[in-house]
Amino acid sequence: MAYTAVELISRSFYLSGVVSRQLQTVSGPQLKNGLDLLNSLLSFQSMSTQFIPYYQLASLPLEAGEEEYFIPGLFDVESFTYDMDGVRFSSLKLKRFQYFATPRPLGISALPGTWNWQRTKGGTNLSIYFKPQSSWLAHIMGKFALTNVSNDTDLDEVYDDFYIEYLRYALARYICQDYRISMPTDKAAMLSNMEDQLSSVSVPDFRIRKRPLIGRRNCAQRKWAYYNIGEGWVPV
Repeated sequence: MAYTAVELISRSFYLSGVVSRQLQTVSGPQLKNGLDLLNSLLSFQSMSTQFIPYYQLASLPLEAGEEEYFIPGLFDVESFTYDMDGVRFSSLKLKRFQYFATPRPLGISALPGTWNWQRTKGGTNLSIYFKPQSSWLAHIMGKFALTNVSNDTDLDEVYDDFYIEYLRYALARYICQDYRISMPTDKAAMLSNMEDQLSSVSVPDFRIRKRPLIGRRNCAQRKWAYYNIGEGWVPV
């Protein structure tokens, strides 16, 4: 059975206490206002993406000689890889200063070894270096903005049950703020507990990858290009 946005809005109004479940029904103007608030809530999740539990793998065609790519709706990037000759190559994410403000040779097209992403209006600008010397298929793992909904949108087709329940409580808080009333204490405590649990779902991977320059067999003979360009993909 479909769980429509209208049903979510109605249940959020009842949860907020603005509309009495036993004595009243949610009016047409309230449903319209609730839909606007729901879409505002979905949009707001993109600010930090902390409460978006879904990572998605997206494909990006790389073009020869192109350094920058705009990916609409992408607001958090965890990894960037590309395929060549049946092999998946990884690359190193650099911070903004490292990528844009450190010396490097320009005008070179080769295997992309480093990348950086910056949020911009409506999505993300992804920059890669070196510029691709050919057309390859890249893959990005990240979090995308939640899509706006209409009254008839079946939320069951988009979100898990636990996330729909979170949206019900979060929308009830929006409704309370919009009507300038306090959210019931027990409902606010439940929402806070939900947010604590959501923040630990699909968290970013902050593990550090180390590449030793000394201390292992043959490391002393390896040049800078091995670690900064080759990513270890060299003949034995």
